[in-house]
Amino acid sequence: MFVIKHNYSFESSDDLINLIKEFSDKTSVQYSYLNGAKISDIASTVIAPMIKEYILDEINSQPFSIIIDGYSKKHLKLLGIMLVYFSKLLNKTV
Repeated sequence: MFVIKHNYSFESSDDLINLIKEFSDKTSVQYSYLNGAKISDIASTVIAPMIKEYILDEINSQPFSIIIDGYSKKHLKLLGIMLVYFSKLLNKTV
């Protein structure tokens, strides 16, 4: 999930797979296909629920902060939400 970890556009995953194929001679890589729509679907239906459950378990009965920031420009409206808490597992604020 390199694309998600490094905050790349899901659409760039097509180019990433092609680049990996260029430098690999393994048959399994040559026949792999993962487009932006599929990565987006995996992120929203598999990874996001797991992360949500993990975070809810982490913040259960401990203090946390929610930071909200809105942005609008013409017809584009965005709302950024960030959760800040102390992770006992990582032993640091995340």
